[in-house]
Amino acid sequence: MSALGRQLGEGMEALRRQRFYGKRNIVWFPDTKLTGFGEPSQTAYAIVSDIAYYVETGSYDEALRALHACMDNDLRAGELSESGFKAFGLELLYTVLQKVRKLDPQSETLARYQSFSPAEELNRLRTFEEVKAWLTGQVAELLREAKRLRPPYSEPIRQAFRYLASCYAEDISLQQVADHVHLNKTYLSELFKKETGISFNDYLTDVRIGKAKELIRAGEARMGALAELVGYPNASYFTKVFKKATGMTPLEYKMSANR
Repeated sequence: MSALGRQLGEGMEALRRQRFYGKRNIVWFPDTKLTGFGEPSQTAYAIVSDIAYYVETGSYDEALRALHACMDNDLRAGELSESGFKAFGLELLYTVLQKVRKLDPQSETLARYQSFSPAEELNRLRTFEEVKAWLTGQVAELLREAKRLRPPYSEPIRQAFRYLASCYAEDISLQQVADHVHLNKTYLSELFKKETGISFNDYLTDVRIGKAKELIRAGEARMGALAELVGYPNASYFTKVFKKATGMTPLEYKMSANR
């Protein structure tokens, strides 16, 4: 009887999975896995951890892509029970909510979670597609709010901006700036490109050419001394960089500004 009872329970669970995940995901019960999404590195907790990291670092598009990927690829195999998948959804939602609350605990968008019960909402959903749509919508809304609340640039990048604004005339290197903001040089380079959309060297060039244009328009510097004033000891190289950035040589730019 015990074996028959176990088989009956397995059969009922298989039918529940069929209803939850859909007819195309019918599997033989002993072959299913109830604890994860396959390989150990892709367990539910690992996915939550990855998405939490993306939110923490402001990579909101990456967080959303990771969510869609785990829904469309890993979860379609039906490797979690219905209750296990819903538990994963709650864990993910509350983890993202906690990260977003750090940006502004008083956010009106987040305030509704004080009277809103995600667990009750999930219990009313009957299929994988319903839970997937609900969870994706909730997380996407939180990510949009995080984008709105997050400062445009992280503190290390703002420190780098201030440093470059005051020291652009010196022989500055990425290593010097990394030391100033207390970050690894490679990490700072990646962070700079990610947050500004351009490389560190391109940003420094923009700062220097911008300062050169200001000096030219103000008439406060002789053309021969201009290169050194904005951090280029080589005048011919400065002229080449200036023309690439503006389409004119410094002298042509001066003539245009005077007109």
